[in-house]
Amino acid sequence: MYRLVTLNKTPAKRQLMNDEAFAQVLNFLISESKHVTLREVKRSLPQLSEIEKKMEDWVNLGVISRHHGRYSLIGDTISKGQQAERMTMLESSFIDWLDVALEQINALKITTKERSFYLIHALVSQLECSEPSIYFIEQSPSLDDILSLPVYLQKLSGIKTDIYSYERLDELDGTHTLASYFYEQRYQVSTNSKMYMMINRLLGDVNPSYYIHYVERKLRRIKKGRQIPVASQDIFLESLLVLNYLTDNDGYYDSNLTVITDDLLNQFKTIVQPLVDGLLLNEIDLLYLVGWLKSNGLVDDESVLVGVYEFLGIKVG
Repeated sequence: MYRLVTLNKTPAKRQLMNDEAFAQVLNFLISESKHVTLREVKRSLPQLSEIEKKMEDWVNLGVISRHHGRYSLIGDTISKGQQAERMTMLESSFIDWLDVALEQINALKITTKERSFYLIHALVSQLECSEPSIYFIEQSPSLDDILSLPVYLQKLSGIKTDIYSYERLDELDGTHTLASYFYEQRYQVSTNSKMYMMINRLLGDVNPSYYIHYVERKLRRIKKGRQIPVASQDIFLESLLVLNYLTDNDGYYDSNLTVITDDLLNQFKTIVQPLVDGLLLNEIDLLYLVGWLKSNGLVDDESVLVGVYEFLGIKVG
């Protein structure tokens, strides 16, 4: 079985990762040695309803091509064997890089949580200039590792604050961050998840811009040392507590976010640059690398990583 994997932010492409109908069609198309007609799709997958409309939607989305009435996938298909070959080729470069990188990272005197965030953020930022590709990857332990990594970036922007969150690819159909909550609220997907309903009971149909403007002021006050009691019954701060952006420290709110600074981010970009230059990383290579970093203890086993970036005249931590 193959599965679509992408870091693409387009809502329709993101949702395809959890679309069972598309999963059945993509596996049928891969199993055929030739391009197929719509009639062949219907005959082989009679259980799928409205398949003609769905195929048209997928053609318009750019994940399936149609030429003279015949269909095929648009994207890179990666078998188990190809995954193993690529990992073997990449691993020697990773090992050569590791000793020097570890020495540089250890000298920074940061927490393991901060190290995880900065490593992933520095790597993903190297690929932001290009449109994320679509991949069809065969089920394997390597794919399971990829899907469990917090590598899917979402960003919320306020007037003076950006909040970056990285989520697991296999958990994009649930609420784990503010960004996923507002995404699900807007597109009305996964609104029956436990976390979504908890946040929705607190916030309701709140305007995202108003919410971010409010909480960024509160986060700055907390960062500056102002004590805000958890008992103050502030539903916006309570939602941050539920999401673990804030913690309860002896009855007062305390930040649990990684503060992003230009200086530290640039140092991590310098640390990972030899890998980027030497391997010309694409998204799949990046995912393999993050998985390798996790297996070697440089990236923690976190399902979500969140960092906050502030603008106060100049960008500061």
